[in-house]
Amino acid sequence: MMEKLSKMQALEFRKSLGYSTIEPIDVVNVCRMKEVNLIFRPYGRDSFSGIAMKRDKELFILVNSSKTLGHQNFTIAHEFNHLFFKEDFRESICTISKIEGRKNDQEREADFFAINLLIPDDGIYHYIKDKKTLKKDSISIEEIVRLESIFRISHMAMLIKLKRIGLISEDHLERKKRGIIELARAMEIDKSLYLPTNETKIISDYVLLARKAYEAEKISIGKFEGLLHQIDLSISDMSSEESISEDM
Repeated sequence: MMEKLSKMQALEFRKSLGYSTIEPIDVVNVCRMKEVNLIFRPYGRDSFSGIAMKRDKELFILVNSSKTLGHQNFTIAHEFNHLFFKEDFRESICTISKIEGRKNDQEREADFFAINLLIPDDGIYHYIKDKKTLKKDSISIEEIVRLESIFRISHMAMLIKLKRIGLISEDHLERKKRGIIELARAMEIDKSLYLPTNETKIISDYVLLARKAYEAEKISIGKFEGLLHQIDLSISDMSSEESISEDM
């Protein structure tokens, strides 16, 4: 029941954004469309995946850029579920280590939402080249990696999706977990999807407006620091224009 509801919500969310049921979705662009303040910072591979926050009318997603790019995309989609589908939501710290691992219902629901938002069933069936591989456990690892490059999603998330729609078994999933970066390189597919970005980047008008208010002497330095602290930033993060992108 939970998975069915999450799938329905994901498809409705896609529709509301103007995406079809086969189209790859750009989660960063969705943040711009929905006026979500998006912040990337490296916190280490073993740390949390992301944080979603509501502060008054402002929406925030903080992403751990020490995770792989595919994992980051999944994290953002996961946080959309918290921000747009949970009543009275204020804050959630998410560790997306195992999509099918032991989690509370809200986290599992957000995972199901993310996987269906990023990889709709129709999209899988549309982009598979050889329709003969639609038989269980017939899809090749090369085809799987190609699909991941289309939907900009992590390898594990794609394997889970294929398992849940009946295209691979659990045994098949376990056999196809490793050696993906080397295969992507051999296929001349951008391997950045499988690597961390470790970047500090802000896509937000919140920081820009706060900085303008401070520079115009409308707020004190203490207030400015307090506004930044709410989203785990400091004034030192504002010092490098090359690493900060305030383009929302």
